[in-house]
Amino acid sequence: MPRGLLIAAPTDFSKDAIGGTSAIIEEVLSVLDMNCLLPHLVGASERDVRIGEWGTVVVAGREVPFLPVSRSIKSGLVPARLALPIGMVRARDALASARIDVVYAHCPEAALAVRGLLPRVPIILHVHGTASPLSFSRFKAARHPAIQALYQASVMRAALRVVSGVFVTSDEGAFRQFCKSWGQGVARKARRVPAMVNTEVFAPISDRTIARQELGVASSDPIVVSVGRIERTKGAGDAMVAFQRLREGGARAKYVIVGDGSYRETLERMVTSVGLGSDVVFTGPLARDRVARVLGASDLFLSGSWQEGFSVALLEALACGLPAVATDVGGVRELIEDGINGYIVRSRDVLALSEALRAAIAKRENLRAASRERAMPYGTERIAGSVIADVLAFSSPISERKRAPGRT
Repeated sequence: MPRGLLIAAPTDFSKDAIGGTSAIIEEVLSVLDMNCLLPHLVGASERDVRIGEWGTVVVAGREVPFLPVSRSIKSGLVPARLALPIGMVRARDALASARIDVVYAHCPEAALAVRGLLPRVPIILHVHGTASPLSFSRFKAARHPAIQALYQASVMRAALRVVSGVFVTSDEGAFRQFCKSWGQGVARKARRVPAMVNTEVFAPISDRTIARQELGVASSDPIVVSVGRIERTKGAGDAMVAFQRLREGGARAKYVIVGDGSYRETLERMVTSVGLGSDVVFTGPLARDRVARVLGASDLFLSGSWQEGFSVALLEALACGLPAVATDVGGVRELIEDGINGYIVRSRDVLALSEALRAAIAKRENLRAASRERAMPYGTERIAGSVIADVLAFSSPISERKRAPGRT
């Protein structure tokens, strides 16, 4: 009989879900042997479904049991990461009806809620980046340094104490600092899990001309693309200003922005005010196969992010053969070799971002060759397979556990 796996995250797990968390969960489920682990998903939903009752959702082409416990994803007065544990407590009877042997939580609030609801079940916490997750909050007060420090000292510390294992998506240096900061107790149960990419879905395409036409780009101008949450702290404004300066300098290019977020309306107003409306395309959120097609149609990936763990969007772009211009945050130096498959610039330096963008467009064909090669070691089969092996080990009785975190 397969062991029950509960995956809890503040997302709806749908094909249009935005962000690295959803991408990692989808990649893990894509290679999961359901004869060994039977997944159950708990999260939020803004679709027309009954909250607190089991239904299903299709993830990675598979129909999986799904328990929506809240509707607060991108809207509402309650933050999604707070609405999730509150909803889990309210849905305690529904949770208790499922046979769960191990929990894979993607935020500390979910880990703490599960510890209270399922006190004997081992929990793995996946930490997406080593900085405070409140850095990206749509609530301005939550981004205040004092609030972030309080959150780390209370919520994060409590969660790290009660879980059996910790997966950390970050670069090597940040992972070592994470272990040092939280102490030996956490370090012993932590392992680094870099982002992963399905190199069959995310790959160069042969019909780029048709894919460009699908985007409404009929000219031969190079296409710059950004993918992910459209937030201020993701450097969305910096990337737009860099593109604006590129165009003002006489370079011809189009800019495609894939995703959604609280900063989208600001960007749209910026585009209108500077007269770039015909050169910028907002696609909104797309299914991952559509994201891959947009990347395949494009010539260069752009990220102005202020903070990252290990960028899934960057990895997917490289797998599609795109050179990249990105800020020096998170695992960027692990993925980009300056001047070989892209350029790295200092975070929040818009002038440098614009100059690197100009250089990359001019040399894009020379940079393209090394991009996919750099992404290949992060293929889903290897990394997700290792994650599943650890999750499966934690689902076993203590006497049977032979594999556990503690390595990178």
